[in-house]
Amino acid sequence: MKQLFILFAAFILPGCNKFLDKPGDPTRKVPKTVADVQMLLDQPLANGSTFIGADEYYVSAAFWLYMMEANANYYFTWLPNNNTAMVGRDFWKESYNAIFNTNVGIEILNKVPVTAANKKEWELAKGSAHFVRAWSFLSVAWLYANTWHEERSKNDLGAVIDLDSDFLNKLSRSTVAETYDQILKDAQEAVKYLPLYPDNPVRPSRLAAYGLLARIYLSMRKYDEALQQCNLYLAELNALLDYNNPAEVQVDNDYPFSLFNKEVIYNNASVYSGSTFYPLDFNTVAVDTGIIKSFHNNDLRKRAFFKDYGEFWQFAGSSMYETPMTGICTDELYITRAECYARQGETGKAMKDLNDLLITRWTSGTFVPFTASTKEEALTIILDERKKELLFRGLRWMDIKRLNEEGANISIIRKSPDHTKTGVLLPGSPRFAMQLPEDLVINFGYQQNPKE
Repeated sequence: MKQLFILFAAFILPGCNKFLDKPGDPTRKVPKTVADVQMLLDQPLANGSTFIGADEYYVSAAFWLYMMEANANYYFTWLPNNNTAMVGRDFWKESYNAIFNTNVGIEILNKVPVTAANKKEWELAKGSAHFVRAWSFLSVAWLYANTWHEERSKNDLGAVIDLDSDFLNKLSRSTVAETYDQILKDAQEAVKYLPLYPDNPVRPSRLAAYGLLARIYLSMRKYDEALQQCNLYLAELNALLDYNNPAEVQVDNDYPFSLFNKEVIYNNASVYSGSTFYPLDFNTVAVDTGIIKSFHNNDLRKRAFFKDYGEFWQFAGSSMYETPMTGICTDELYITRAECYARQGETGKAMKDLNDLLITRWTSGTFVPFTASTKEEALTIILDERKKELLFRGLRWMDIKRLNEEGANISIIRKSPDHTKTGVLLPGSPRFAMQLPEDLVINFGYQQNPKE
């Protein structure tokens, strides 16, 4: 049986409460029209708070005293404490709320005849539904499943593939291979229906779907396919912010980036709840000092991304201001294409993409283009810059998982401020697939991920 909370939670999200079927209340209704479906889909998507598991931050002494037992447990062991906190539970719930909404929407759209009058709106809603479902299943896969692998994914546990609105169906976890098959199918369907550009960046578009597909293929380590999607995107949209231009980026402001700046094709923020994850939340965690030191003083991102709070530095580089920006942006496509070119041995093209990006980030006249004579040298440079450019975008956890499959051997090490406690997540650890919320295992029989 599907988790019953999906039915109720799905309809209390902002923008959806008018669709509650409450007898006797004329202000509430069951969605029936294309406009109703679009309203169901016009809300932020779960994604990205994977930063709590990754290596981009630490908890400073200033907030250490506020660390709740359960969050301390996750911080050092990467195992949620289901008895005392919600770490991880919102990631699952929010994704499946969105999936439920898309299933409702697709079923409604399949009953609405397409006419000359409604074709544009119908196609936008249809494409949006498939985009949302692909995005949401991908979030679940990145958090709760092992990295895609040609052989192991045929047996590894993936998402619960839920494709209709009947919450009484008995479901079980699919394999990772089946999960990614569904993700790709939905994303490719989105491309068929969505307009090239969005009428508003909070809605998906064909360009956003190209960006999503690039993420999917990159996380599967299918670099040729990821390159194709980057090319489709960058052939249409390749403008980058100039960090030297105060009209585009105000590097010394508390919020340097405008909300809908020209690099943002799809605007989205991650699941965030200060009361749930405190002090593991975006506004309190300290940026890893090694990352800050990796920025050259002429690199304007150092001023734009980080704000000095004395004992520690906080990240200020999100265009969403108070929450991590996890949407699709042009800079991500540049650096993804650079990596894909490098893996093909096209070092000249790889370094050109990287340098075209970075010259817009450094103080005018100071940037010396990077060069590489080998594929391996190019990859080292590009991956270092990827970590810096895409900081707190909700991508690092996925990157660590896939790069460890490539032999990167990345471990995550955490220490308490008083140095009395240490946690280490080693490459290949099963804890890179987050534990399912315990109530799903108890109530619905979903197979739990291994801890060891």
